[in-house]
Amino acid sequence: MSDAMLQNFVDEKAAIREHDAAAPATTNFMGMYRPIDYHRWAAHLDFVSWDNYPPTDRSEARMAFTHDLMRGLKGGDPFWVMEQTPTITASRDINPVKRPGVLRLWSWQSVAHGADAVLYFQMRQSRGACEKYHGAVLDHTGRTDTRAFREVAELGADFHRVGDAVLGARTPARAALLFDWDSWWASEITDGLNRTVAYPAVVLAYYRALWEAGVQLDIVAVDAPLDGYDVVVAPLLHMVKGDTAARLRSVVDRGGSVVSTFHSGRVDQDTNAFLADVPGPLAPLFGVRVEETDSLPADVVNRISLYGRRFREHRRGPQCF
Repeated sequence: MSDAMLQNFVDEKAAIREHDAAAPATTNFMGMYRPIDYHRWAAHLDFVSWDNYPPTDRSEARMAFTHDLMRGLKGGDPFWVMEQTPTITASRDINPVKRPGVLRLWSWQSVAHGADAVLYFQMRQSRGACEKYHGAVLDHTGRTDTRAFREVAELGADFHRVGDAVLGARTPARAALLFDWDSWWASEITDGLNRTVAYPAVVLAYYRALWEAGVQLDIVAVDAPLDGYDVVVAPLLHMVKGDTAARLRSVVDRGGSVVSTFHSGRVDQDTNAFLADVPGPLAPLFGVRVEETDSLPADVVNRISLYGRRFREHRRGPQCF
C-alpha cells in the first residue's frame, strides 16, 4: 500500500511539473500512521507537512514526538503543520472542544519543534458532508466575534511580531531515536511473540522519558547518519537492515550509548529470522544472549530486585515499592 500510494503521488507531482516547474509539492501526513512509510516518501516531497489531530487533549508528548518525526524526515529541515482545528474535530466518537489557550500552546509547540507554518482546517465550516461540524476559524454564519476567531487572530498577531526570526530555524540535538516502519510492520504482524505489543506505544514510552527530562531529540530513519549523536535509542528494532548494527557499534566505539528493548534484532530485511543467538547482529553490541522470550497476560506482574530496591512492572512504567 505504501509503495502504491507513493507511486500515485509521484505521478501527480510529475503532472504538475509539466505546467509548473517551481511550486513546492507536498502532501499532508497523519502523525504515526502505520500504512505509509514516511521515510520512503520524504525524498519525493519538497517539504514535509502533517495534520495535527491528537487523540486527546492530554497528548503533549505524542505531539512533540510527531513534530520531531516530521522534522527528521528531511534531515532536520523545517516542516509545516498543514492542518489543525481551532476548536473541535469531527472524526472522534466524542469531540471535545479545545479549552481557551490550548490552540496557542499547541501552535507554539509546533514552532518550537521546527514548524515554519501552522495552518487550519477549515477556514469556514462547510454546509454538508461528514465534516460539516468540524471546527473552523469562521463558523457557519461567518461570525468574527467568536472565541475561536479571536484566538486565531491573537495567535496570528503573535506570529507577526516574531516575524522571520524563527523561520528556517534548526534544532540541533545530541540524542537520536530510530523510528522504522519495517520494524513496526514486522513486529506487529508476525506470529509467535506478543500480538498486544504496539510499536508506537513502546517507542513513545522511551521518547516521553527523554522529553520529560528536557532532552533535545532527533527522530531519524535507521539508515540516517548517526555521527554527532552521543545517545541513540532504538526501541523495538525488530528488523536489522543493511549496516545498521555496524553503525550502532560505531556510536559505542566513539564513547556514545545505544539503548534498545525486547524483540530487537530478530529478523533481517526479508523478515527471515537470524540463524544466530538473539538479538542477532546486535548481540555483540549489547553482550547478551536471549535464550527464551516470555510473553505474559496484562494482569501478570513481574517483580525484580535491583541494588536493594524492589520494583514491579506497571502500565505506566516500573514502580518502586
